[in-house]
Amino acid sequence: MNFRDRLVALPPSICGIALGSVGLAGTLQLVASSYSLKRLNDAAIPLYVLSGLYVVIMATRVVLSPSKIQRELLDAPSISPYGALAMTLVFLFDRLTAVSVLVATIGVYASASLQVLFMALFFGAASRNKNLPEPFWFPTTVSVAIIGFSSDSIANMPRVLVEIAFWTGIVLTVVLLPIATYRTLRYPHTVACNPTVGILQAPASFMTIAWFEIHGSSWLSLSANDILIQVLFGTSTLVFLLTLWATWVRRKYTIAGCSFTHAWASFTFPSISTTRAALLIAQRYSSATVLDVWASIL
Repeated sequence: MNFRDRLVALPPSICGIALGSVGLAGTLQLVASSYSLKRLNDAAIPLYVLSGLYVVIMATRVVLSPSKIQRELLDAPSISPYGALAMTLVFLFDRLTAVSVLVATIGVYASASLQVLFMALFFGAASRNKNLPEPFWFPTTVSVAIIGFSSDSIANMPRVLVEIAFWTGIVLTVVLLPIATYRTLRYPHTVACNPTVGILQAPASFMTIAWFEIHGSSWLSLSANDILIQVLFGTSTLVFLLTLWATWVRRKYTIAGCSFTHAWASFTFPSISTTRAALLIAQRYSSATVLDVWASIL
């Protein structure tokens, strides 16, 4: 097998590594600014480069074998990593605002539109193939809220767009997370019996971060926003613990029975999101020592 064939043969799950890398880079920068650890900003640079490299690899796969990409976009589990790709692009373009606001703006809007497209393709494939909700559903669904992550850096982003994206993510979380959690806990031998179980913790943590990124919903009062963020973080913590339990129950499949492949990227961004959500909450309620301890543990 030559280099070209090896490149095309790479699974779309490499998108998870790209997302995990850019997510870790952002979290390191958050820690650097929160705790005056400026050297962590330097550690984030190679992670951004690594994330960009994987994006280039995925783009090369599209050029070299468009027919294979088309087949992947007909199967719900195969579409799922493409949601991670769209999120990665939004994060990377958002960082380009320091270089070119125009390029960053076009990139963010294009990447967010790509995410919506992948979500539509995913729902279509899941409906055709009768795929019920489980963890691999989340990268292409709840991630619709990603546009709000650039609301500070992209000038004149319509607030209504940010709100619609955020509340769509909330609705999808409310609808899908309970079903996916129940099925994951109830059927350990048939549902998420592989590293994708790690994605279960993602939606509530992601929406917690989204709330901070958009500075709360302008459609709610201050007190209602306070209740919302507490519910989101409480759910994030609960589902994180349930994910640990579900992983332990599946240890023969996710650990002993699964070779170390790109599929393990399923644990990267979701775990980073859980950690970042805890860090943000600890900053918001700085008088609550227990939250600082929890954030430190994560």
